[in-house]
Amino acid sequence: MEYMESKMQDHIEGAEHEYNDLCDRLSPPDDWQSPEWGAIQRCHNWRRYINEDLQGLWPEMSGRQRLVIAANAQQIADIEHWD
Repeated sequence: MEYMESKMQDHIEGAEHEYNDLCDRLSPPDDWQSPEWGAIQRCHNWRRYINEDLQGLWPEMSGRQRLVIAANAQQIADIEHWD
């Protein structure tokens, strides 16, 4: 039993390390896990770059997928130029 618990702990720690690494490298928006799709501000808002089809798939995606996509959309939103 100790062996199984040890392996589970190793797996959990590995996943936590990967999550922290992704957050540090990609700096996803704060609301990447459960975005409020209707609350879209005009300027520099990552949710504007996620179409309705992708929004519909959001709950089915893994946390890693959502984090990476949201961070990518935020990078795009950050370089917007508004007059």
